[in-house]
Amino acid sequence: MNLILVSHCNFLGNSAMHVFALAQELTALGHDCWVLVPDSPETVASHGKPDFQVDSYEAAIDGVIAFKDGRKPDFIHGWTPRDHVREIVLTLSATFEAPYLVHMEDHEEQIVADENPGLSFAEISALPDEAIDGIIASRYRSHPTRAHAFIQGAAGYTCLIEPLTQFAAQGQKTLVFWPGFDPGFANAPKNRAATREKYGFERDETIVLYSGNVHASIADDVSKLYGAIALLQRRGRKIRLARTGWDFADLGFDDAAMKRMRVANLGFLPREDMPALLYASDILVQPGKVNPFNNYRFPSKLPEFLVSGRPVILPDSNIGVHLTDGVEAVKLTRSDAFDIADCIEAVLDSPDCGRALGQAGRAFAQDKLTWAGAGKKLDGFYKSLLKSRPKRVVRHPTALGVTTTSGAPAVKPLEPSKFPVDLIGFYLPQYHPVPENDVWWGKGFTEWTNVARAPKNFELHDQPRLPTDLGFYDLRLPEIMHQQSELARHYGVSGFCFYHYWFDGRRLLETPVDNWLKQGPDFPFMICWANEPWSRRWDGSDAEMLLEQPYSTIHGIFAWTERRC
Repeated sequence: MNLILVSHCNFLGNSAMHVFALAQELTALGHDCWVLVPDSPETVASHGKPDFQVDSYEAAIDGVIAFKDGRKPDFIHGWTPRDHVREIVLTLSATFEAPYLVHMEDHEEQIVADENPGLSFAEISALPDEAIDGIIASRYRSHPTRAHAFIQGAAGYTCLIEPLTQFAAQGQKTLVFWPGFDPGFANAPKNRAATREKYGFERDETIVLYSGNVHASIADDVSKLYGAIALLQRRGRKIRLARTGWDFADLGFDDAAMKRMRVANLGFLPREDMPALLYASDILVQPGKVNPFNNYRFPSKLPEFLVSGRPVILPDSNIGVHLTDGVEAVKLTRSDAFDIADCIEAVLDSPDCGRALGQAGRAFAQDKLTWAGAGKKLDGFYKSLLKSRPKRVVRHPTALGVTTTSGAPAVKPLEPSKFPVDLIGFYLPQYHPVPENDVWWGKGFTEWTNVARAPKNFELHDQPRLPTDLGFYDLRLPEIMHQQSELARHYGVSGFCFYHYWFDGRRLLETPVDNWLKQGPDFPFMICWANEPWSRRWDGSDAEMLLEQPYSTIHGIFAWTERRC
């Protein structure tokens, strides 16, 4: 198969390492793979020479993707529904007319909520899109409504841990696969003493390692680990915390405090340096509580932690649910600083148990956390989807020659005939004055009257929504209809559906459709009989009937349609 895998980060991030490993396995199984990253495709070198093609989102838009057999991609697989991934996946899906899949690795809704304290995800979702865009300022996050629609339109759904399946669409084909360990971490380097000296670790001190970025959803968990290290020092332990990664959230400790707590913040380290640091450490800790964020993730460091043979401490959450406490790992119970400190002391006080823990954790990883196993599962999933010939391709404005407000690049428009369904725009004819509306609503009333007086009901409410390209047009003018049809073609609309008002032989708002028949553009249209009576219901005065609908001569509208259309 021809596959495009779209990572949400470049190869310096752990997610792209997952994509790299899977692409290698899929290529070995005979698939032709392209991996796309948002920027810096050259960072792939940090993982070695790939057996697949690598490039940037921008290059893909420019048409760089070409498969060996000359065919289009069979599937486009987006890693997360985050907005920048969603845009490129939908653009490529429309360009190649190929179905797409969505992969989940975190509780995206909880991440959004954690980064916006004071607002629940439900409260954020209830806001208009314009307000949501103001709250979620980064395209590197999942937009509540757009991400949901993106998942709904996918031909398949994959995720790293079972609880994430709840975000799949109803009836959607779903695959859970656990990530594998990097083979470079499976064997201990021989220079442990040199590595400890390199980072300033003393020969007789215990090194606890936490490797990973800090963001809003785990900042409190990591601060508890800092507190545990301070507690252990007060208990007389000679111990140091080694940390790697970027900080995207403030932990509240200045440099002086971290020095007193003996925290060695090593910052971001190249991946090739990580195996030596891991084996130079004594205990590996993944802090965290059992909560909506941790339950829905698979911390990317854990396969390497487990395969190293070092004792691992983690919460009874995500992959921890599948590990036996006291056998393959030590599980936290309360996950506060005292709990973490007690678990570390339990390992230190029983070195033989610590070694046995490490060996059992390593066996678990070698049996269940391999990229070869994950690649075979994904291969089988793609093949099962191909047999069912998925056709759920979602169209997107960038596929129609439009540049989005977020700056996504445009591509050439598709011919309407290439769309799997026709997009029909409803055509309301009340944008011109008629005598009846003069009587009922006041001289010169048109639908523009309502548009222009729409009130702003809350902060960031985008009202009134005033016209742009064609201004306050008058539908009595045939040239307006020609301009509307040109806009419709540009945006992929296949035709218009006119509201048609027929009351026992009497027609209202008929001028636009009559002019369309006489002088209108060569553009498809249909009519929709708006067959309800007219009253003041829509302005809150439903007691007054303006024009009754008797339904007595329904055949008359069909006779008129046959004569005129």
